[in-house]
Amino acid sequence: MLTVYLVRHAQTEWNEQGIVQGWKDSPLTKDGVVKAELLGKRLKEISLDAVYASPTERAVKTAAIVSGLPAAAIKKEKRLMELNYGSWDGRSAEAIQKEEEAKVTTFFTEPHLFEAPGGDTFPALQQRAASAWENIINTHQEGRVLLVSHSGTLKCLLAYLKEESLEHFWDAPPLANCSLTHVEIKHGRTNVKQEGDTSHFN
Repeated sequence: MLTVYLVRHAQTEWNEQGIVQGWKDSPLTKDGVVKAELLGKRLKEISLDAVYASPTERAVKTAAIVSGLPAAAIKKEKRLMELNYGSWDGRSAEAIQKEEEAKVTTFFTEPHLFEAPGGDTFPALQQRAASAWENIINTHQEGRVLLVSHSGTLKCLLAYLKEESLEHFWDAPPLANCSLTHVEIKHGRTNVKQEGDTSHFN
């Protein structure tokens, strides 16, 4: 059996400030570091065979804190990066809402049709996330793997694993920073055992 632990990166300064954060980066907050450490304690007794992360600093640092490994030992996988928000990246969500209301409405009501200005679509994001996933599970037939990525990427990946349409992207529960999703693959069958769990914060 292969067990994969999917983790959204810890809270960043831009998360806290309401700034759109795709391929651009910002540092983890103090609270983000604390919650990553709590998740690390939860997984402390689990022996990991590999740790993968989006190459963004926020994902790699989260992976290092959670796993206890140096950043150099973490496998950086570019296909696990967040949606490329194009010209929205690094701007406040409030300003974007005022200036591009129609496109923001599409983002929330028809995500499968949304295209970031100069950036990604959710179907394209799902395709690359699924490609990374298939590569990882073919590399690791059994054992335990930690994968640290981003909210949009993980939600697209979970929709792929559960064979759900991206039209219902926003219907799934939100994935909090440092939340844990537990996936098992046994005899070729994939089972999402736990999704977006944050019980380690308590």
